[in-house]
Amino acid sequence: MLRLMSVCPECGATTQASTCSRDGCPTLDPAVLEAPDRGDIGSLIGEKYRVLNIVGRGGMGVVYRAWQRDMRRLVALKVANAQSMDEAGTRRFLREVRVVAGLAHPNTVRVFDYGQLPDGRLFFTMEFLEGQSLSRLLRRREPFDDRRILRVGTQVLKSLGEAHAAGIVHRDLSPDNIFLCRLFGEADFVKVLDFGVAKGMAFEAGEEKLTVAGVFVGKPAYASPEQVEGSVELDGRSDLYSLGIVLYQMCAGQVPFQSTTPMKVLIAHLREPPRDVQEVATRPIHPDLASLVMRLLAKKREDRPQNAAEALEEMLRIEEQFVRTPSPDTAGIRVPVVTTGTSLVRRKRRRMRNWAIGIGVALLLGGVGAAALVSVASRQDLSPRQDLSSGGQVAEPARPPQANEAEAEVRKTDGPGTSPEGASPGVQAKQADSPAGSPDPGEASRPKAPAAGTATASPPPADGPSRVREPASGSRKTGPSKRAPEKGQAPTRAKDAPKGPGGWTF
Repeated sequence: MLRLMSVCPECGATTQASTCSRDGCPTLDPAVLEAPDRGDIGSLIGEKYRVLNIVGRGGMGVVYRAWQRDMRRLVALKVANAQSMDEAGTRRFLREVRVVAGLAHPNTVRVFDYGQLPDGRLFFTMEFLEGQSLSRLLRRREPFDDRRILRVGTQVLKSLGEAHAAGIVHRDLSPDNIFLCRLFGEADFVKVLDFGVAKGMAFEAGEEKLTVAGVFVGKPAYASPEQVEGSVELDGRSDLYSLGIVLYQMCAGQVPFQSTTPMKVLIAHLREPPRDVQEVATRPIHPDLASLVMRLLAKKREDRPQNAAEALEEMLRIEEQFVRTPSPDTAGIRVPVVTTGTSLVRRKRRRMRNWAIGIGVALLLGGVGAAALVSVASRQDLSPRQDLSSGGQVAEPARPPQANEAEAEVRKTDGPGTSPEGASPGVQAKQADSPAGSPDPGEASRPKAPAAGTATASPPPADGPSRVREPASGSRKTGPSKRAPEKGQAPTRAKDAPKGPGGWTF
């Protein structure tokens, strides 16, 4: 569907877009600019504020949405009524500008500029807020649970705490002046507005009081008893009473005192005790929250919290209870965890890192186990033999079966011999068994037959060194192998090796 043509109030260009492509100013319906009762809409105020539309009306003036030309931003422009521009009204208007301009808390509306029109009307600009007033939400029966009530109440107390520390009493705190907007992705961000009837607890030298004693200023439904009497100086506890009525209305859906005339409401603030908020509310209210609301509504200001900081501390303590323990209406209900894209990526990275660590540990343990098996296998490849020097047993490499067959062929061919080089391990082991290595005298006189499995060699010839006789033809020329068995070959033990008292050594 095509959008109707709009006109830019700055340059007069027509376009279907909601903002002008030349200067960025929001466009308006041509019918609004041509209406005879358009008022200040479309006009230029202060040589730099283009009025776009009406946002709201108050007792002292009108609030417009305007486009600031030099800063290229939207602002809220408040223009005072001509009827209120008497001497007292002018000073009150300028006081609001000075009061709000001196406050810097994020929960207080910010003021940018002020000035005066050629017809004498005053104006000032403040930040433009997108959202809804608390009064509008209450009229729509918007549900407020305990957590939301505490969230709004704590922010109002922060704004009031800064104002009270500067010696300023709001005197007109009501749902109309509590604005809920969304800033920085945070819902229900509170902005306290309209310090037009704010009163300084300590007046500057030479400054006159702008209200007459006994004259009521504010809204009757949210007025404090001392504000109704008008006989005592107001302090921050008056604003705390008004906040108590706002919280009461958020809990119960209605104010504590209702009547057909404002005068009866004011008398009720002075004389009638309010009903307990837990009795009026249609849902369960946290006992500590209900107790705080009723303390704020105490008739004597000495019975209320003495300042905004004390009330804020108590409210934050109640909020902490909601964090630690579930509320009665949510007990036993499992709230699903909402994960964002960033948390999902972090969780996936953490899972992959855990897998990598697990695989690394498994590989490390596998390597240690393999090294242990190789160490045990290398020890089993050594067969035990007798240590001639100490009488102990040491390991000797096992002999393959081919070496045993070669020795048998040598024995058949060469006959008995006494060469120590040709002696088999069995002969060496038998010699080691004799004490101190000396032979038996009885055995030296008789000829010795070669033991079974013992290799003998003929005496060496006179003209050369002793050597092993060559085997007969047809036999294979092999000698005893002293190399370690090949990898993967099963180790063998010498059958004739003696077992010492210490057992096998590995």
